[in-house]
Amino acid sequence: PWSRSVTAVIAAHIDSKILPNFLGADDAASSVATIIALAEHLHKYHPNAAKQLELVFFDGEEAVGPNMTFQVDGLYGSIHYSRAVQSSVAQGISPYKKTPQFGIVLDMIGHKNLNVKIPSDTPKQLAHSYDTAREKLGLENHFGKSSSSFLDDHYPMNVIADIPTIDLIGDFSANKWWHTSADSIDLISKKSLSMSIHMTLEILSNHL
Repeated sequence: PWSRSVTAVIAAHIDSKILPNFLGADDAASSVATIIALAEHLHKYHPNAAKQLELVFFDGEEAVGPNMTFQVDGLYGSIHYSRAVQSSVAQGISPYKKTPQFGIVLDMIGHKNLNVKIPSDTPKQLAHSYDTAREKLGLENHFGKSSSSFLDDHYPMNVIADIPTIDLIGDFSANKWWHTSADSIDLISKKSLSMSIHMTLEILSNHL
């Protein structure tokens, strides 16, 4: 890793909220598991595409306090990564001599009755690929759009690293289990994970 420039980044955070009896099966184990499955699939069936990707696991996405605030509390891993990319490109040294062309962040994409909504500030080209993918796969009922923007690991990548990044994130505002002890393995659906994997692969295919 970090030995050459890559075309795209697929990322997820590995930490869970520090709360009593909180397991974090969807937030964020589902996304981590999905990236591992994608890595195995791409390595086996699409090795040329796999060579163009960097898989990144962020730590410190969750705020230590009750609320996430950009550059104050939360998003620690993605901010660190984005600054490293920015510095590397500016200096023309390893790891990156040029900025990756795009990124995909996965977050809370394995729950039953899957309800993913990308933020309103999603880069236009990636939003178009998202629309094309959900229509092609017939997944409009599970993959929608939010009317607002919000903070997640895609934000530093867009703002600091200048990597156009889409955030495939479960609609936490509508999920009563978010950041509670109900975020357990019983919440996870094989069908939802499969849909998220296919959506990610379809978006990748439009850009690689």
